[in-house]
Amino acid sequence: MCGIAGYYTQRYRDHESRLRELLAPLQRRGPDDEGVWMEGAMALGHRRLAIQDPTPAGRQPMLSKCGRYVIAYNGEVYNYLEMRAEIDGDGIAWDGHSDTEVILEYIARKGLDAFLDAARGMFAFALYDRATEEVTLVRDRMGIKPLFYGTSSGRLFFASEIKSFDHGFQKALNGGLDIDVAALSSLLRFSYITGRRTIYRGVWRVQPGEVVKIRQKGVEITCSRHRFWSLEERRCTALRAEKEHVERLQEVLSESVRLHMRADVPYGAFLSGGIDSSLIVALMVETGAGRIKTFSLGFDGDGYDEAPEARKVAAYLGTDHTECYVEAKDALNVIPELPAIYDEPFADSSQIPTYLVSRLARENVTVCLSGDGADELFGGYDKYRAYGRVLRSLSVVPRRVRRAVQPGVGRLVDSAFGKVIGDHLPFRNGQDKLGKLSRMLPLEPAAAYLVMDSLWHNVEEVVLGDPEELPRLEDYIAAWRSGEPDGQLEEGLLLQDQVQYLPDDILCKLDRASMHVGLEARVPFLDAPVVEFARSLPLMHKIRGAVGKWILKELLRRYLPEELFRRPKMGFRIPIDAWLRGPLRDWAEAYLSREKLGEVGCLKVEPIRRKWEAHLSGHGAYGYWLWSVLMFITWHDARWGKGGRQAAG
Repeated sequence: MCGIAGYYTQRYRDHESRLRELLAPLQRRGPDDEGVWMEGAMALGHRRLAIQDPTPAGRQPMLSKCGRYVIAYNGEVYNYLEMRAEIDGDGIAWDGHSDTEVILEYIARKGLDAFLDAARGMFAFALYDRATEEVTLVRDRMGIKPLFYGTSSGRLFFASEIKSFDHGFQKALNGGLDIDVAALSSLLRFSYITGRRTIYRGVWRVQPGEVVKIRQKGVEITCSRHRFWSLEERRCTALRAEKEHVERLQEVLSESVRLHMRADVPYGAFLSGGIDSSLIVALMVETGAGRIKTFSLGFDGDGYDEAPEARKVAAYLGTDHTECYVEAKDALNVIPELPAIYDEPFADSSQIPTYLVSRLARENVTVCLSGDGADELFGGYDKYRAYGRVLRSLSVVPRRVRRAVQPGVGRLVDSAFGKVIGDHLPFRNGQDKLGKLSRMLPLEPAAAYLVMDSLWHNVEEVVLGDPEELPRLEDYIAAWRSGEPDGQLEEGLLLQDQVQYLPDDILCKLDRASMHVGLEARVPFLDAPVVEFARSLPLMHKIRGAVGKWILKELLRRYLPEELFRRPKMGFRIPIDAWLRGPLRDWAEAYLSREKLGEVGCLKVEPIRRKWEAHLSGHGAYGYWLWSVLMFITWHDARWGKGGRQAAG
């Protein structure tokens, strides 16, 4: 578990100083050691957090025994012992027992494709072939570990985090890095940046399950990309009896937890008291590996505090439990660090508790297992059922009729009468939700779902830039697959979240928060056999009536009394609406002032001010809308300060 960085260019001679400049921002990802390797046009660097074989035998970058391949690797391959046994017959004189050495020798003997088929884990690495002078960038199936790259004028740069590009790539470009307004639009729409884009124009993220091959042809760098694995292809419903499905889940998840517990350092688990983390901890306890350390966070405020439930689960399972309560002052203390922690602007407000619980865990352990991924795989979010009902209701009306009535409905919603109706609806932001409903009327299900699931859905209202640069809803639905078996609309909603929300929000948040404190966070639910099992499972075993994650609850009943986990889902959130009206109000006002919004130069001032004023007056609850703007401005301020760089047009 580490951070990697490097570049490939014929233009540099002073390799080492440039390479160490790229590595410097990654020190928190790898506080234990630093290594560099340089040859010709290739420079590879590595910051190490020693988990497997912390001796010098695990040091990177690492050269294969045949001398052909060099690797800089971030991650963990959990079945490396089984893979090592496969090639042990070749008479390899192993230097140590790190997974890095196994990966490298497996690739050298069986090839990259064979490794990718066999590997179970989370990884992002750069592999250099000295014979062909080809660089290969690889990211794991689900996108648990990050990897970014950019090319310009015969130069390739790559790194585990965007902040390395602030140091090295920016200088190589001379003119510096420009903001990509399409990425900014994505941030404001969803609270995170989606897909291949990053906040910087010309800097890209390797996608989940993707291989990027780079070669130098003359003075130009050429890139080719292909997917070695994709969720969309993992759909094959296996019709078995309910009990057989539960037994199979127990089998694959227990094995995953056992593999994820492999470490040469202390480990533990996050425990919220919910279904997912409770099941992971229960399976850890079942291994008989001793008293498991667990960690949870509590919040002062109704509807947000899960710490008492986590405490009860910990007591029942007999874990060594540690908890910490979070107040508004804790959020205020963390906010100045957020641009450095999350690297790009990132606006999922649970970023704060995720960081704080990671920091808490790191005081006791180096590895922590997490329950992330279960909601997206097994239908845990309430929205799957609610949105499914709305989309089905819309589909009853012919699309031509919906198109015809939409303009009139839109005008009504935007009128004073629409505001009165919205204020009397039994949920917050009633007029805004009616507005979303009116915009959904003429749309197909995929686009309608994205309208429902977004914040600033009309990004052209708040982002300054060429309209052709601003992504349309259609740009976000490439991963959507219609025609699911039996017309199961909810399967499409789950898939959308699995390919977008999970890697670009949930896993991004977990990786940046944990690695900023030098903690390795592992996600057993995202082991390949578990993911493939979930994709093969009939919908009725995920969502049954008003119950989500049905099969996980059936399995958890074997380990916990039902009263310990049967309660409404809360989520790992902070009371952002109340905090922005209270203890965070002065801070938010400073960044949402007309002067500050004008300084940024790529946002429209008045629409944002109207949302802020409506929020303060109580005529709406727009904390999440405003948080996305605040996270961009604080990031922008940390990078450039007053009068900073504008967005690329």
